[in-house]
Order: sequence, then C-alpha cells, then structure tokens
Amino acid sequence: SLNNVISWEVAGYKFYLGNYFYDSSKATLKTYKFGLVAIDLKKDLPNIYINSKSNDNNAYGQLITGGLGGYKRSQKFDLEGDFSTYFNVYAPKDYQRDALYILTPELMEHIVNYGKDFDLEIVDSYLKLYRPNKLIEYNEKDLDYIFTIIMYFGNEFTQNTKRYKDDRKNVDDELHRIRNKLEKRFYA
Repeated sequence: SLNNVISWEVAGYKFYLGNYFYDSSKATLKTYKFGLVAIDLKKDLPNIYINSKSNDNNAYGQLITGGLGGYKRSQKFDLEGDFSTYFNVYAPKDYQRDALYILTPELMEHIVNYGKDFDLEIVDSYLKLYRPNKLIEYNEKDLDYIFTIIMYFGNEFTQNTKRYKDDRKNVDDELHRIRNKLEKRFYA
C-alpha cells in the first residue's frame, strides 16, 4: 500500500511521492518498505530498470536482483565507464539499444553522483525512484533533496528522450506493449 502520498508539480514536472509497504506473503511475513517518487516524463518509453548495487544486500534488493520475481539475467547489460560498478541495468532484449540512447554518459554520471541511494525505473511515461528501507521523511531537508532530484532527473530524462521515437510502436499495439516490458523470472 502507498501511504502519505503527495501529488504536486515542481518546475513543470508532475509527480507523486509516498511511502510504499509491500507484504511478500503470509508464509514469510516479510514486509518491504521504501520511499517512492514518480515523475511524469509525458512520453511513453521502454521499461528500463537501473538497480543500485548499494541496496542489494537488503531484502528489497534481493527481491529485485535474485529472488522470486527478480528480472531475468538475460535482460541485464553493462554500460560504459564505471557505471556498472554502482548499478545494474535491465532492459528488454529488443530495447537495450534504446536504453543506451536514453542513458547518455552525462546522465549516467549524474545518476552515480546524485542517485546512488535509489533504484530507478522507467515505466510507460513515468520515471520511478525507489529508496529501499528509507522512507520519505516529510521534513524540510528530505523534501528539499527530493524536489532537487525531481527537477534534476526530470529535466535530464526529458532532454535525453525529446527526440526518442520507438518505430516498433505502430506495428501491433498489444505486441509492442508486451515486448517493451521487462520480464520477471519465477522459481518453482
């Protein structure tokens, strides 16, 4: 469930933020909690997941990278420079080149410098930032930090996708919707 939700507009970017709590199952009784910020980029983009390695040792990180429902390893790929030291990147097989177009060296540098605490995900027209085990605190310091990230990443991602066009989109809307999403892996 999403709690303490704020929906607002900052520097022309509509966003919402809140704290998310997810109970994995009655059998394990694990509750995952994280702060969530979602920025409307006003343009549908392929599903890209940028997983911060700094949180892989907690329950949330294990859920994404290795556990039930983690993304398929075949969708993981490395980017240039030292970005892969800090983040794993996942994109659908047919969209890895698109991810390279969006994630320019300048943007990767800014993600390393300002977004190390977050996992980032593009879903449809939203850039979602997840901060595992660190809920959003509604105090001046935390909100200033969050609003700075909203303006900065909103601007960077918008600039990098301004000319982006998915030529595969008009082929078959249903097929496109499926093919541009990441696949999760499930264990029996």
